[in-house]
Amino acid sequence: MIVSICGLLLLILSLVALALQRFYSSIPAKELKRLATRGDHLAAALYQPVAYGTSMRLLLWIIFGLSFSFGVLFVSLGLVSVLAFGVIALSIAGVVFLQSVRLTVHSARLAVHAAPALKWLLNYVHAPLTVLAGGVGKIRTHSAHSGLYEKEDLVALLRQQKEQIDNRISHHDLDILERAAAFDERQAADALLPMSRVKMVRIDDHIGPVLLGELHDSGQTSFLVYEDSPEHVVGTLFLRDAVQAREGGRVADLVHPKMVYVHEDFTLRQVMQAFTRTSQFMVVVINSFQEAVGVITLDLLLKQLVGETKDDDSIIYEDRASVASFKPAPPEPEEEPVEEAAAEDIAEPAEQDGPEGDPSSPEATEVVE
Repeated sequence: MIVSICGLLLLILSLVALALQRFYSSIPAKELKRLATRGDHLAAALYQPVAYGTSMRLLLWIIFGLSFSFGVLFVSLGLVSVLAFGVIALSIAGVVFLQSVRLTVHSARLAVHAAPALKWLLNYVHAPLTVLAGGVGKIRTHSAHSGLYEKEDLVALLRQQKEQIDNRISHHDLDILERAAAFDERQAADALLPMSRVKMVRIDDHIGPVLLGELHDSGQTSFLVYEDSPEHVVGTLFLRDAVQAREGGRVADLVHPKMVYVHEDFTLRQVMQAFTRTSQFMVVVINSFQEAVGVITLDLLLKQLVGETKDDDSIIYEDRASVASFKPAPPEPEEEPVEEAAAEDIAEPAEQDGPEGDPSSPEATEVVE
């Protein structure tokens, strides 16, 4: 009878160890540490054993393996064959069930209650387990895989991140990353301003209120300058030069004769190279027949990377004092901490192949303590 009771207790212990292994591996140590330093008490409690990294995982696997093996042995010796078979079958079913268990607010309480005892035990066995883990690591050929093979996989991951319930990366930042991933795949034809919408200026026009108003209303910062007909482009005019020019000046006195061309089939990366090599703010997009099909300004190219940005009218960039008095906007409020979250899944189980934190390091110790 005593043998069978010991066997049942060992099987229960093995399931508890497996559940703790599952719970402690559900959230990466770096995320728990980040939440703990922000005052999340539940995350701080979970981080205490998780900070031991490989040592904690190895200890729980050893407890599971030994207790399950001896539990099966003792149950087989202490119970009749039919009853022993049923207990062992239930234990195996429990092991299978725990593989699909996720960490929730309620299940996290179990992990929190077990954290002090597990931390106390790890204080004594951490050193030998680290040596053992190092030896296992030398013969282990498996390495963590990102799960990404193509650029499309990265884009899909970024889009998935937007829908993740505990995502704290702004959608604007994720959009920038997604645009950067596709930057080299887009062509100049995808980003140009068609010639039908390009504001052009005659070389013999005079700078005055009417022309300056037209230039401002166009939304462009650079303009093609033509002579006789729009097909005969002779240079570019910058809006800032026209604004700074005295009233009554001529476009011919401000025109920049240097022209830069890119092919409509160039990638945006090649267009960027044209800007950096020539130090120009506008390039003319041509086709294979040397016909101008549009223009790309530096502003348009940057929008392909960062998207539309909100203008901050409070800053006068030409005013030194205005820029010097700039105050950063307060950070957006954080998401609800783990302990105040709804009783839903906290995170998808994350595979951890290496130690996420060393409890002997100052950074880990200040949170563990």
